Amino acid sequence: MKKIIALISILLCFLSVNAQNSNELKCEKSQFLEFYLGCGPQFLRYNIDEVGKKGLGLGLSLNFYYGWFFSDHWGIGTGALLKYISTSAKINYVQEIENAEDEDGDNYTHRTYFNDLKERQNQLSLALPVYLCNQFMLGKKIKLGGKLGAAYMIPLSSKMKTVKGNLETRSYYSKYDLELFGMDQHYLYTKDNFKGDYNINKTWALFAGVDMFFKLSEKWEFSIGSDFLFGLSDNIDKNSGTYIYNPDCMAATAYQNPEYNGVLTASVTDKIKYFYPTISVGLRRNIKIDKNKGGEPDKKIYIPTIVDNNPEDKPDSLPNIVDNQDVDIFGPLESDSLPAIVNNNPKNVDTEEQQNKNVPNVRSFNISSNFALNKYRSEDLKKYDGAIDSLVVLLKENKNMRVEVTGHTCDMGTEQYNYQLGLLRAKFVRQELIKRGAPAEQVIAKSKGETEPLVPNTSIENRQKNRRIEIKVFSD
Repeated sequence: MKKIIALISILLCFLSVNAQNSNELKCEKSQFLEFYLGCGPQFLRYNIDEVGKKGLGLGLSLNFYYGWFFSDHWGIGTGALLKYISTSAKINYVQEIENAEDEDGDNYTHRTYFNDLKERQNQLSLALPVYLCNQFMLGKKIKLGGKLGAAYMIPLSSKMKTVKGNLETRSYYSKYDLELFGMDQHYLYTKDNFKGDYNINKTWALFAGVDMFFKLSEKWEFSIGSDFLFGLSDNIDKNSGTYIYNPDCMAATAYQNPEYNGVLTASVTDKIKYFYPTISVGLRRNIKIDKNKGGEPDKKIYIPTIVDNNPEDKPDSLPNIVDNQDVDIFGPLESDSLPAIVNNNPKNVDTEEQQNKNVPNVRSFNISSNFALNKYRSEDLKKYDGAIDSLVVLLKENKNMRVEVTGHTCDMGTEQYNYQLGLLRAKFVRQELIKRGAPAEQVIAKSKGETEPLVPNTSIENRQKNRRIEIKVFSD
């Protein structure tokens, strides 16, 4: 028992150290539901070496857990575990009751011979655990978790019956050195079929578990694991001197109503405690907490590390988008109607008056309100060729004009991250304008992050609308 507890403690320490060191592959804060089916070689812990030996039995388990990870790696949980075990004991033993009295009033020793009598015990119990849980990532889609706590064991039923062998009753008269048997009329017989119930106590048990999780989707994970229940106290009350088989020898109606008490109740056994090891398979349903109570769940966002080669018009910590950079972290721009920018000035007009003619003071429009979540770039800008080319021509022919490209996001993630994401979207479009010939000094990239949503961030559709680029054209 001590060795097992020590091994569990070492395992949890290992989980803790790895959780603290796993910075690149972090888990997520979430609630979870788990459903498991399990089986294993389960048994009761007691000693009957003097009368026979106990046997292993097959145990079945149906487990339900609910928990909450309050940090990336640590959480608390509870649940309900339905445990069924079938154990056995084989008895080869001679039980003696001294000073028995027969019908004639003579004293003798009553002997019961147990001839390979096999008793099977079936128990159904409900365990209610409370535990501390831990998890950390082993890879992008593999997670290791552990549980440690206590469980309150509630017995639902406990039955026993004999399935093999038999018992034989005999009378031994010491003054005659005579043993009588095979006399049914004197209740000296052979029997082989007994059954009954055990009275099981409610007890506390140590609870521990280890699980390996494999990601199936954003919400579901497949799990293979094991759990253990170690009883901490005796779960069957025994009276001193209780016999396995009691013919009530001192009664006047001796042997007429014999009682088979069973191995677990008899005084030949010591304290009886649970031991339920189980191997299980199941599913975990992750329930991520959305601070806006609707739409998409919160997702852990990681900012890409991109070399900063152009420090102008951005904070020092902002990564720059490099031309021809083969990175698709923030995905394609969706197809939305983009208003065409009409060049109202002929290309051969070079006077300042003509350049400014018919040019509005401020014009603005949006490029795509359907940026994918956490995406900022697209290789498919052909949908916007007409509008972008018109805007480039307009800038080249009007030196007094400037363009502000402003990136916007939904509210998923932190404010700092959303500011950077918005600026990356704006700088991606700015780079495209410059590549097509727009003067770099006339194009400015800005970010509003999540601060100026078009619509409230209360649904998936609304968040898609808020993930956008806004372009404003100014003339001095």
